[in-house]
Amino acid sequence: MTDTDTANPAENAGEQSAPLIQDVGVQPSGPIGDTAPPEAQEDGPQSGDENREAAKYRHRAKAAEAERDQLTERLTVLQRAEVERLASAHLADGADFWRDGAQLADMLDADGNIDPDKIAATATALLTAHGHWRKLGHPAPPASTVTSDGKIGGSRRPSFVDAFRPRSE
Repeated sequence: MTDTDTANPAENAGEQSAPLIQDVGVQPSGPIGDTAPPEAQEDGPQSGDENREAAKYRHRAKAAEAERDQLTERLTVLQRAEVERLASAHLADGADFWRDGAQLADMLDADGNIDPDKIAATATALLTAHGHWRKLGHPAPPASTVTSDGKIGGSRRPSFVDAFRPRSE
């Protein structure tokens, strides 16, 4: 081993490759490995800043796209729930609204809002095809309205004196 073998390998590479380039007839214009023109070398630090800035904008764009996709999915879930709520006025189960292939996009108006008339028309068409999906009415009122309908007795509360007063018959 020689002293040049134990030196820095980058220095050895530079010493060995310089004569090879000269043997071919190409004169190096600067340090070995510098292949960019001088005007491009001046933009080196700026191009690094530009790359960092571009990476920052790409990261922002990806984050914005992910947030947009998340909000779109959330809006779709809320709109489907609202359509099911409106359809439940006609159907026993509002989720049945989607069983025959109804699409959310078909239930929206030109502005992208839910159109209750389209939902009612689609629900009516569904009930024509599937009568057993119909919302059933209550056959009788609940027992609480029948048995507790009104007050028992007079209009005022009896007092202690009224308890001993003779009744007029």
